[in-house]
Amino acid sequence: MSLLSSIKNALIEEDVHATPAAEKKPASTPTSASYQPTPSAYRSTSPVSTIATQTPSSNGSGKMRDILLSGLASNLTGSPYLNFQNMNNKMKLKIADTSTRLSAISASMEVQGVTKQAILDGATGAVAFLNNESNNFQADLDSDLKNLEQDYKNKTDNIASLLEQKQNQIKTLSEEISNLQKDKSTTDVQAQEDKTHLEVSRIEFSGSLNAILQEIRNDINDITVHLGV
Repeated sequence: MSLLSSIKNALIEEDVHATPAAEKKPASTPTSASYQPTPSAYRSTSPVSTIATQTPSSNGSGKMRDILLSGLASNLTGSPYLNFQNMNNKMKLKIADTSTRLSAISASMEVQGVTKQAILDGATGAVAFLNNESNNFQADLDSDLKNLEQDYKNKTDNIASLLEQKQNQIKTLSEEISNLQKDKSTTDVQAQEDKTHLEVSRIEFSGSLNAILQEIRNDINDITVHLGV
């Protein structure tokens, strides 16, 4: 399973367990189907009323970071770098000096037949893997946004057409016209909310990705400097 699939599955599962109070029900239209945006695996499950106050994490903490790390581990199982990273994280509190700590880890791994170069190659591979998954994630997210905008345009175009027809009818149709105008307003708000959810997910993903990539680059630098690779 790709990292992108792992992200989708985790967020879809969260959507399934969302509370009914967080669900939005667009107003019904007597002459046309209610607006239904394209489903997205990246939509936030936070209530609508909290959208304006959401502050996406930019330092790579939280659920998105956990999903990225879990996907990295599951797709690069057995990578010498992942073993190195795990040992390094566990030993940071015990051995503060980077050179001493990395040397100890390297010596331990060499006993198991893992060379310093293999560790460095694994770290480089992790960066390449995450960059590739990032490209896939962004492309899929852009596709979702494009579909959402097209669905919204189709709906608003249809409503506009219905409004024009009703406005040309006698005054007894004024109530139906009013209902259609309300439906259009509801559609505008819902489309903007869904787009905001997608953009929030984009920011959270980018923050988590950049933080992890920076950690790996730091490790690469430490390996190069302190292990003489």
